Amino acid sequence: MTYFDQNQFLFLNKGIHLQIPSHIKVDLNDTLEGGFIFDKNNGTMYTLNSPAAFIFCKLLNGESTHTLESVTQDLTKEYDVSNSQAQDDLIEFLCCLQDLSIKVFNEKKN
Repeated sequence: MTYFDQNQFLFLNKGIHLQIPSHIKVDLNDTLEGGFIFDKNNGTMYTLNSPAAFIFCKLLNGESTHTLESVTQDLTKEYDVSNSQAQDDLIEFLCCLQDLSIKVFNEKKN
């Protein structure tokens, strides 16, 4: 597994965008209590806990308004955690996504 520099995500001040390769399948349950990511290339399934599913849903809804700061704030409200803990968890999750070949990048505003 390749590990990515967490500092790269501190500059996601525009909309966070995900690019999911065709060999990755994501399934979130309807209540956002969890889900999974399945890698068709190697048959590996990764389980998403509730906060991970919450983050993924935010980033997949197609809006480009979700910045690192806004998702961090949403996490603090939803899960009653500190701002620093929420941001650390979010950045760690984004690194995990990149380890799974899911690209995470700034979406340029027009």
